[in-house]
Order: sequence, then C-alpha cells, then structure tokens
Amino acid sequence: MKAVLTTEFWVVFQMILLFLLIAVMVRVIRNMKTAPAVEKSVSEGNDAAGKTAEKILALLEPLLAEAEAAARIFESQIMEKKLLIRELNEKLDSRIISLNLLLNRADACLASKTFGTVDDAYAGAGISDMQEAILVMFEKGLDAQSISEKLSVSRKEVDLVIALKMKFIAMEKES
Repeated sequence: MKAVLTTEFWVVFQMILLFLLIAVMVRVIRNMKTAPAVEKSVSEGNDAAGKTAEKILALLEPLLAEAEAAARIFESQIMEKKLLIRELNEKLDSRIISLNLLLNRADACLASKTFGTVDDAYAGAGISDMQEAILVMFEKGLDAQSISEKLSVSRKEVDLVIALKMKFIAMEKES
C-alpha cells in the first residue's frame, strides 16, 4: 500500500526536527559553558578539542538557521489558515442567519395564516433589511417580543438576529 504524506505528517516532522535541534543546541551550549572551566584545568595542548567543538558549532549553525526559517514559514501558514477559517465562519454564520430567518418567517406566516400583514414600513423588505430593522429597534431599546409583533416575525427570529449580532461583536473584540 502506498503511503500518502499529508500536511499533518510534515508539520509533526518539522516540529520533531526542531525539538531535536533545540535539544542539541542546549546540550552544546551547556558543554561550552563548562568548557572554559575544563580548559583551565587541562594543559594548553587540548586545542584539538576546541577546534572540534568549533567545527561542530559551525555545522549546527546552518541547521539552526534552517529550523528557524521553517518555524517562521509554519507560523505564517498557520496565521493564513486562521484568517481563512474566520472568513469562512463569518460567511457560514451569515448564510445560517438568512436561512433561519426565512424558515422562521415561513413558520410565522403558516402559524398566523396571515400572509402580507407586515408593518407597511417594512413591507417587501429583504432579509438583510429585516435584520437591520430588528437591530435598529433593539438598539432603540425595544424588547424582542415588541420587535416581533411590530415586524410580524417570530420571536425566535428576533432572538436569533440579536444573539448573532452579539456574537459578531464579541468576535470583533477578540480580534
């Protein structure tokens, strides 16, 4: 069976590689801190160990730089995905609101069997106009029951529009 390497695999692989590189760097730095004390106790003839340590550091520096660059790329990709998810959530919420408003309006019309008795100021208003009217009335201080009676829409529809508006306000404050 052919193995498919997914994005998640590469993300985990990069994270493990970065962790290992950090562990090696910590180990090397700790050894470098203890190296001066060891050098003082050992004679001047141990230049070979110092040169070897310098070679190892020279080899690890490009790997560390590469790991840091990969981490930056990974972080930017995560930020892009967060933005895309936020945009999709907002669009989906908007469509859900529209669908719920249509369903609630249909339920209200069927329940009352009075089609077309909406307040003249909002007669023929579209969904977004109705949402705007609900929000304007709410901001004026009217309660949900008064708004639903005035616009001839269900109480659930009014509550939904108000709740979603509060959700959008909360999301904006988080950003």
